[in-house]
Amino acid sequence: MNRKERTKYIIVIVSMLVFSFIPGGSRPVLSKEKPGSLSDILDYIGDGWNKLNSENLYTEQLVFDVKIKHEDNKPWIVYIPHREPLAEAKEKIFKKLRMALILDIIALPGDPFEFDFSKKGHGLIYLPHSYVFPGGRFNEMYGWDSYFILLGLLRDGRLDLAKGMVDNFTFEIVNYGKVLNANRSYYLNRSQPPFYTRMALEVYYQTFDKAWLEGVFKASEKYYRYWTVKPHLTPETGLSRYFGSGEGPCPEVVGGEVDETGSNHYDVVREFYYNYTKSKRKDLPYDIRKYYKHNNKSKKAALKELFYTADRSMRESGFDPSDRFGPFSAGIIDYNPVCLNTLLYMMEKDLAEMSAIFGRETESKKWISAYLKRKELINKYMWDDEEGMYFDYNFRKKRRSSYRFATTFYPLWAGIPDKEKAEKLAVNLTVFERPGGISTSDNTTTKSQWDDPIGWAPIQIIVTHALEKYGYEKEAQRVAVKWCSTVLGEFRKYKTIFEKYDVNKCSYDVDLGAGYRSNEIGFGWTNASFLILHDMISNPEELLK
Repeated sequence: MNRKERTKYIIVIVSMLVFSFIPGGSRPVLSKEKPGSLSDILDYIGDGWNKLNSENLYTEQLVFDVKIKHEDNKPWIVYIPHREPLAEAKEKIFKKLRMALILDIIALPGDPFEFDFSKKGHGLIYLPHSYVFPGGRFNEMYGWDSYFILLGLLRDGRLDLAKGMVDNFTFEIVNYGKVLNANRSYYLNRSQPPFYTRMALEVYYQTFDKAWLEGVFKASEKYYRYWTVKPHLTPETGLSRYFGSGEGPCPEVVGGEVDETGSNHYDVVREFYYNYTKSKRKDLPYDIRKYYKHNNKSKKAALKELFYTADRSMRESGFDPSDRFGPFSAGIIDYNPVCLNTLLYMMEKDLAEMSAIFGRETESKKWISAYLKRKELINKYMWDDEEGMYFDYNFRKKRRSSYRFATTFYPLWAGIPDKEKAEKLAVNLTVFERPGGISTSDNTTTKSQWDDPIGWAPIQIIVTHALEKYGYEKEAQRVAVKWCSTVLGEFRKYKTIFEKYDVNKCSYDVDLGAGYRSNEIGFGWTNASFLILHDMISNPEELLK
């Protein structure tokens, strides 16, 4: 057997090992077992924290990545930051290696963004602590998934694991300037929605470890700057936007977001733009010529660099893809999003709280002033009193979007609106409420996974907590029952929990037309959402009826 054949053999074995251990994206088989009790799903979730725990996987199960193209004769790679002792990291990595795998451990330079990954290839970014990953094709630690996973871990008494995940994000900020989209090298050029300080305070109020919180605070100030200077800051409004740096197509899209015909997400976009241009329509909310160079003879005409910038920015938002900022969210860099600015308001509020914990009154007042100013700007630019909703703000065109998206409830979750605004938002719950929970939007244009009729765990958690905070307990309970019934109903059929659901059909079977098409199983934040919302329901046993 020559080296190439041996490498192929190893990769096949590794892939079999990975997907026999990690819940994957294959179509589930209908269970022949009789539906069980509520304890069955709770046991599944408890066991899931162990199966989705990086500590319980071998190195090869973590480095293997189905989202990128990997040449057979090239090694898998783990990248180590220059501050980390290389020998210790290598020992830890090889100690957990159980297979004959071609593996390189590479130390990054002081500025990791000077490293040319095109020469060596992309790989796993080393993290020193255990973490829970989402599941399926996502076997790394994600920026915003981790907040909701952490809530579930704390609910299940897994404090050490939750704390370690915060420590990993502190490690990322110290070494890379931000919480990463996830710990792969192709994610180094962007972050994800900033829940870091929320995570830290959830842990702190169980440990009351001030020395630990001081380290978090210092990292938080650095991460805050990432979001509040250009290119994320828009001086026109004093608010922030998503903006992913880097150039060209995202490697994980080219390699991992491929449909049954072999077309990747960018091919789908090009075909949409080609057909749109040929039709001579003029109804897009952005100028297509900024993103696409039309060729009458070919659907493979070029997407411009600005499109790829917008695409990375959309992925930084976590809502990838949707039509929220026009088809495929290509207009995103012209907007101050409700979700991001609400989270920055919460970060400022959290930093004020941390300063008060340390007894630093002057510093606390500075952060109080910052979050009160942001609250004023959010209400000024994003609140539409006639519609009774918060909308993303286009700072270039100086007008609010009219696209109704479930992030309208983020300010309610954060405590921003007054009683009158809250009442109008509660009335507009009907825009998003479906038989199976909350839909992300009321739009189905490109069948994107972050649009109608798809429901996701983080939205259910934020909406129910937002309603509960303002005294809309009946509505919060109703949404919790709908979502938990959907998750439990499919679990009783298939003995697994899914990444997302069609909340019209109360089904895991989703019909998607953009991005990746699978519905992964596992699944970190959905597991957490069931635990959290199940606790809100006055009589959970009713879910079994």
